[in-house]
Amino acid sequence: MAIGKPLPDINDAITLTESEQQKWLGAYQFEENIIRYITLENGQLYSQKEGSAKLEIYPITKTKFIFESGTTAYEFFEKDGKKQTTFSNSGITFKGFEIDKAPPAEKKTITVSPEILKTYVGKYKLSPDFFIEVTSKGNQLFAQATGQSQFELFAENKTSFYLKVVVAQVVFDKNEKGDVTGLILHQGGQDIPGIKIE
Repeated sequence: MAIGKPLPDINDAITLTESEQQKWLGAYQFEENIIRYITLENGQLYSQKEGSAKLEIYPITKTKFIFESGTTAYEFFEKDGKKQTTFSNSGITFKGFEIDKAPPAEKKTITVSPEILKTYVGKYKLSPDFFIEVTSKGNQLFAQATGQSQFELFAENKTSFYLKVVVAQVVFDKNEKGDVTGLILHQGGQDIPGIKIE
């Protein structure tokens, strides 16, 4: 902004035709075997780094798409008949090449009754300084870890839930009486148990 070149803003996003939206869909491979998927759902374009959450992207031109922050962007182009892109994040740029790989399948979500969800409400201790507080509202379940924002949990079955903002899963433990005694957080290749303390 100081030099008269402010960051692009999603309010400056343009409207593309359906064919223009679909032009850059696919998987792109970057250095260190990082793969990013560009997908289209209900008229909205998304970017998803393999193993991470899906994030919305917005067209500033027919070839440039930005994330909500404005500091991260894609610039797509074709070379020798193949799609390529540059991915820039806070001034650092990486080059990606289209590969033939399908995006990860969406997990199926089921609806769990509010009565069951209420049994999971409480505070869980995963370490001396790290807790997860679980709350419910209607047929929605939420989790908030120490020092983090609150996120919704989505049910795979009556005891197993996953997050959409990060790749993580929460599985609740019950004793023989059916009382909830704890949970296990599956994230980043780790299985971290938590004891229900409240």
